[in-house]
Amino acid sequence: MDKSEKEKLANAMGWLGVGYIFLYIDINIGSFNLMPNWAFYIFAYLALPELGRAERSALLLQPLTGLLFAWECLCWGCTALGVAPGGGAWYLPQLLAGVLGLYYHFQLLTNAADAARSFHCEKAGQLIVLRNIRTVLTTLVALPWPLERMDASAQAAIAIVIAVVAVVLSVWSIIAIFAVRGELLGGRWGSDECPE
Repeated sequence: MDKSEKEKLANAMGWLGVGYIFLYIDINIGSFNLMPNWAFYIFAYLALPELGRAERSALLLQPLTGLLFAWECLCWGCTALGVAPGGGAWYLPQLLAGVLGLYYHFQLLTNAADAARSFHCEKAGQLIVLRNIRTVLTTLVALPWPLERMDASAQAAIAIVIAVVAVVLSVWSIIAIFAVRGELLGGRWGSDECPE
Protein backbone atom coordinates (compact mmCIF):
# COMPACT_ATOMS: atom_id res chain seq x y z
CA MET A 1 0.00 0.00 0.00
CA ASP A 2 1.41 3.34 -0.98
CA LYS A 3 1.54 6.81 0.51
CA SER A 4 -1.60 8.06 -1.21
CA GLU A 5 -3.69 5.15 0.12
CA LYS A 6 -2.40 5.79 3.61
CA GLU A 7 -3.22 9.51 3.33
CA LYS A 8 -6.72 8.70 2.05
CA LEU A 9 -7.34 6.41 5.00
CA ALA A 10 -6.02 9.14 7.34
CA ASN A 11 -8.51 11.56 5.72
CA ALA A 12 -11.30 9.03 6.28
CA MET A 13 -10.33 8.81 9.96
CA GLY A 14 -10.48 12.60 10.09
CA TRP A 15 -14.02 12.54 8.69
CA LEU A 16 -15.01 9.97 11.32
CA GLY A 17 -13.44 12.05 14.09
CA VAL A 18 -15.38 15.14 13.02
CA GLY A 19 -18.52 13.04 12.71
CA TYR A 20 -18.19 11.75 16.27
CA ILE A 21 -17.79 15.35 17.46
CA PHE A 22 -21.23 16.08 15.98
CA LEU A 23 -22.64 12.87 17.45
CA TYR A 24 -21.39 13.45 20.98
CA ILE A 25 -21.53 17.23 21.43
CA ASP A 26 -24.85 19.04 21.70
CA ILE A 27 -25.10 22.81 21.50
CA ASN A 28 -28.72 23.85 21.86
CA ILE A 29 -30.55 27.13 21.43
CA GLY A 30 -33.89 26.35 22.97
CA SER A 31 -34.97 23.07 21.34
CA PHE A 32 -32.77 23.67 18.26
CA ASN A 33 -29.57 21.59 18.24
CA LEU A 34 -26.73 23.32 16.38
CA MET A 35 -24.68 20.08 16.38
CA PRO A 36 -27.24 17.62 14.98
CA ASN A 37 -26.61 13.89 15.14
CA TRP A 38 -27.51 13.54 11.46
CA ALA A 39 -24.29 15.39 10.56
CA PHE A 40 -22.35 12.37 11.87
CA TYR A 41 -23.82 10.22 9.10
CA ILE A 42 -22.75 12.71 6.42
CA PHE A 43 -19.15 12.52 7.64
CA ALA A 44 -19.35 8.73 8.01
CA TYR A 45 -20.69 8.45 4.45
CA LEU A 46 -17.73 10.52 3.23
CA ALA A 47 -15.33 8.22 5.10
CA LEU A 48 -16.78 4.89 3.96
CA PRO A 49 -15.33 4.79 0.41
CA GLU A 50 -11.77 5.22 1.73
CA LEU A 51 -12.37 2.75 4.57
CA GLY A 52 -13.73 0.40 1.91
CA ARG A 53 -10.44 0.49 -0.01
CA ALA A 54 -8.68 -1.15 2.93
CA GLU A 55 -11.66 -3.05 4.39
CA ARG A 56 -14.29 -3.89 1.75
CA SER A 57 -17.02 -4.77 4.24
CA ALA A 58 -17.15 -1.07 5.26
CA LEU A 59 -19.00 -0.37 2.00
CA LEU A 60 -21.88 -2.53 3.22
CA LEU A 61 -22.64 0.19 5.79
CA GLN A 62 -23.59 2.76 3.13
CA PRO A 63 -27.33 1.88 2.93
CA LEU A 64 -27.58 1.78 6.73
CA THR A 65 -25.82 5.15 6.88
CA GLY A 66 -28.60 6.63 4.74
CA LEU A 67 -31.34 5.02 6.83
CA LEU A 68 -29.91 6.25 10.14
CA PHE A 69 -29.29 9.68 8.60
CA ALA A 70 -33.00 9.89 7.66
CA TRP A 71 -34.04 8.79 11.16
CA GLU A 72 -31.82 11.36 12.85
CA CYS A 73 -33.14 14.08 10.50
CA LEU A 74 -36.71 13.14 11.46
CA CYS A 75 -35.91 13.22 15.18
CA TRP A 76 -33.99 16.50 14.85
CA GLY A 77 -36.79 18.11 12.86
CA CYS A 78 -39.50 16.99 15.29
CA THR A 79 -37.50 18.25 18.26
CA ALA A 80 -36.81 21.59 16.54
CA LEU A 81 -40.56 21.95 15.97
CA GLY A 82 -41.29 21.14 19.62
CA VAL A 83 -42.66 17.66 18.94
CA ALA A 84 -40.57 15.38 21.14
CA PRO A 85 -40.25 11.93 19.55
CA GLY A 86 -41.07 9.45 22.27
CA GLY A 87 -43.61 6.97 23.59
CA GLY A 88 -46.59 5.42 21.85
CA ALA A 89 -46.14 5.19 18.09
CA TRP A 90 -42.47 6.14 18.42
CA TYR A 91 -41.54 3.15 20.60
CA LEU A 92 -40.93 0.53 17.89
CA PRO A 93 -39.14 2.88 15.45
CA GLN A 94 -36.92 4.12 18.30
CA LEU A 95 -36.17 0.55 19.38
CA LEU A 96 -35.29 -0.45 15.81
CA ALA A 97 -33.14 2.67 15.33
CA GLY A 98 -31.37 1.93 18.62
CA VAL A 99 -30.56 -1.65 17.61
CA LEU A 100 -29.44 -0.59 14.13
CA GLY A 101 -27.33 2.21 15.61
CA LEU A 102 -25.67 -0.21 18.04
CA TYR A 103 -24.78 -2.55 15.18
CA TYR A 104 -23.70 0.34 12.94
CA HIS A 105 -21.18 1.81 15.38
CA PHE A 106 -19.86 -1.64 16.31
CA GLN A 107 -19.23 -2.47 12.65
CA LEU A 108 -17.93 1.00 11.74
CA LEU A 109 -15.33 0.98 14.51
CA THR A 110 -14.40 -2.61 13.59
CA ASN A 111 -13.89 -1.62 9.95
CA ALA A 112 -11.92 1.50 10.91
CA ALA A 113 -9.64 -0.56 13.16
CA ASP A 114 -9.14 -3.27 10.54
CA ALA A 115 -8.38 -0.67 7.86
CA ALA A 116 -5.76 0.97 10.09
CA ARG A 117 -4.29 -2.42 10.97
CA SER A 118 -3.74 -3.07 7.26
CA PHE A 119 -1.02 -0.42 7.60
CA HIS A 120 0.35 -2.11 10.75
CA CYS A 121 -0.62 0.82 12.97
CA GLU A 122 -0.71 -0.06 16.65
CA LYS A 123 -3.21 2.58 17.76
CA ALA A 124 -5.94 0.72 15.84
CA GLY A 125 -6.28 -1.54 18.87
CA GLN A 126 -7.72 1.40 20.83
CA LEU A 127 -10.67 1.43 18.44
CA ILE A 128 -11.45 -2.22 19.22
CA VAL A 129 -11.33 -1.60 22.98
CA LEU A 130 -13.47 1.50 22.51
CA ARG A 131 -15.93 -0.44 20.34
CA ASN A 132 -16.34 -3.15 22.99
CA ILE A 133 -16.82 -0.73 25.89
CA ARG A 134 -19.21 1.44 23.86
CA THR A 135 -21.30 -1.59 22.90
CA VAL A 136 -21.56 -2.90 26.47
CA LEU A 137 -22.40 0.50 27.96
CA THR A 138 -24.95 1.36 25.26
CA THR A 139 -26.64 -1.99 25.83
CA LEU A 140 -26.69 -1.53 29.61
CA VAL A 141 -28.19 1.97 29.33
CA ALA A 142 -30.86 0.70 26.91
CA LEU A 143 -32.06 -2.03 29.27
CA PRO A 144 -35.36 -1.34 31.07
CA TRP A 145 -34.08 -0.59 34.56
CA PRO A 146 -36.76 -0.10 37.28
CA LEU A 147 -35.61 3.44 38.07
CA GLU A 148 -39.06 4.54 39.23
CA ARG A 149 -38.78 2.10 42.15
CA MET A 150 -35.58 3.73 43.40
CA ASP A 151 -35.47 6.72 45.70
CA ALA A 152 -34.43 10.15 44.39
CA SER A 153 -30.85 9.92 45.66
CA ALA A 154 -30.27 6.57 43.91
CA GLN A 155 -31.73 7.95 40.69
CA ALA A 156 -29.48 11.02 40.94
CA ALA A 157 -26.40 8.84 41.59
CA ILE A 158 -27.17 6.67 38.56
CA ALA A 159 -27.72 9.74 36.40
CA ILE A 160 -24.36 11.21 37.49
CA VAL A 161 -22.52 7.93 36.80
CA ILE A 162 -24.11 7.65 33.35
CA ALA A 163 -23.28 11.28 32.55
CA VAL A 164 -19.63 10.89 33.61
CA VAL A 165 -19.23 7.65 31.64
CA ALA A 166 -20.86 9.27 28.59
CA VAL A 167 -18.45 12.22 28.72
CA VAL A 168 -15.41 9.96 29.13
CA LEU A 169 -16.56 7.70 26.29
CA SER A 170 -17.25 10.69 24.03
CA VAL A 171 -13.85 12.29 24.61
CA TRP A 172 -12.08 8.96 24.32
CA SER A 173 -13.82 8.16 21.01
CA ILE A 174 -12.74 11.42 19.42
CA ILE A 175 -9.17 11.23 20.77
CA ALA A 176 -8.75 7.57 19.70
CA ILE A 177 -9.92 8.20 16.14
CA PHE A 178 -7.69 11.26 15.73
CA ALA A 179 -4.79 9.33 17.29
CA VAL A 180 -5.15 6.68 14.58
CA ARG A 181 -5.30 9.44 11.97
CA GLY A 182 -2.16 11.02 13.40
CA GLU A 183 -0.32 7.72 13.41
CA LEU A 184 -1.25 7.12 9.77
CA LEU A 185 -0.02 10.58 8.79
CA GLY A 186 3.13 10.32 10.92
CA GLY A 187 4.24 6.91 9.68
CA ARG A 188 7.30 6.31 7.55
CA TRP A 189 5.89 6.00 4.03
CA GLY A 190 8.58 3.60 2.83
CA SER A 191 8.15 1.07 5.62
CA ASP A 192 5.43 -1.25 6.79
CA GLU A 193 5.44 0.08 10.33
CA CYS A 194 4.22 3.20 11.99
CA PRO A 195 6.46 4.84 14.58
CA GLU A 196 6.24 3.67 18.18
